[in-house]
Amino acid sequence: MFNIESQYNYLNYEDRALVSQMYAYAQSQGADLAYVDRVAFALGTYRYFDDGRRIFNSNSGHHYDKQGHQLRYDYLEKDAAAATRILNGMAINTTRFDQGFLRHILDPGYGALAGMGDSLGFLEKMVSKFSNEDAELSVLGSEFATYVPKDVKDKIVITRSKEVMFTLPEPNHIRHNGVWTITEKGWAAGYTMDKAGRPRAPAPIPEGQARVRKTVEARNLRAQERAFLEALSRSRDLPHWLTSLLKALRNSGGP
Repeated sequence: MFNIESQYNYLNYEDRALVSQMYAYAQSQGADLAYVDRVAFALGTYRYFDDGRRIFNSNSGHHYDKQGHQLRYDYLEKDAAAATRILNGMAINTTRFDQGFLRHILDPGYGALAGMGDSLGFLEKMVSKFSNEDAELSVLGSEFATYVPKDVKDKIVITRSKEVMFTLPEPNHIRHNGVWTITEKGWAAGYTMDKAGRPRAPAPIPEGQARVRKTVEARNLRAQERAFLEALSRSRDLPHWLTSLLKALRNSGGP
């Protein structure tokens, strides 16, 4: 994760001028400047990742919990309401904020896990302040006097699908409370436990041995298929034409 100074490095000239005026305005209104930090950091991150093009949308359908339920992330109701007001309001048409940035960060697929939820009310005021709209809409009230940091999990709503959408393959080994355990799949695959209690993968089979093993396995499979076809061909309940076909199949192919 980048610190606030490094994110500032990616702000363009217009961004920096806007952020500077946001600091001045927030200070004059008695607001906690941490709110400006949050917006500036989000804008710098947006610039750093090629105007958001290289940021993965968390709601694209590829996030799952441990049980395989698909996850969706949203803003809390009051924060989602602020996002809707910004997107549908008049100020967005004349604001000095980059509209691409606003539509990006107000999308919960991008902004929710970034922890922007608790700053959307402040962002709404700034969008209005630096637009052609009524200045009264941008007055910062006492709710912005102190910024109280929160964990991301306390700023978002997580919705899980009812159905299991993804099944994780069984691992070869697991670790719980620092203790390693080899699963049945792992034992079958040749994993062993070393003296330190850590799982050790089986040594790779030399190429020559692997080739011989595949040949033997193929011959055994073919023999089983022929035995099965022969058993079917001896059945008295089959018509003559099917019996002849099964014998032909049995006698075809390799050794």
